[in-house]
Amino acid sequence: MLKPPIMRTPTHGIITFPPELVHAIIRQESNWNQHAISNNKALGLMQLMPGTAARFGVRNPFDMSQKVGGGVRYLHALLGHYHGDMRLAVAAYYAGEHRIHSFQYSNAEVIRYVQEVRERYLQELSN
Repeated sequence: MLKPPIMRTPTHGIITFPPELVHAIIRQESNWNQHAISNNKALGLMQLMPGTAARFGVRNPFDMSQKVGGGVRYLHALLGHYHGDMRLAVAAYYAGEHRIHSFQYSNAEVIRYVQEVRERYLQELSN
């Protein structure tokens, strides 16, 4: 399986993530289909929207290392924004950070997504 990148970026320094979290999000978002395209136009393994992909340096949305790298950089930014709260970061990854207000979320679809990623994350940890 793909290992999440350890990368050095000019603005973020070295970024690493637990492979289990990255794997859980990839499984949830695209089920490891690097050519996946959602109804909302999110692309690739980590299903980044085009604007988000560009914001995090992804030029080719179907290049596996670029897409995973962009997804990891996005998760890093979300975890920083939400003070390390993985639930909120995952909710914002799915719904967009502009939709997670006052450090909470109540949309049933977002709640289900966070629970499913959590279950996949725990499965990955037990492997």
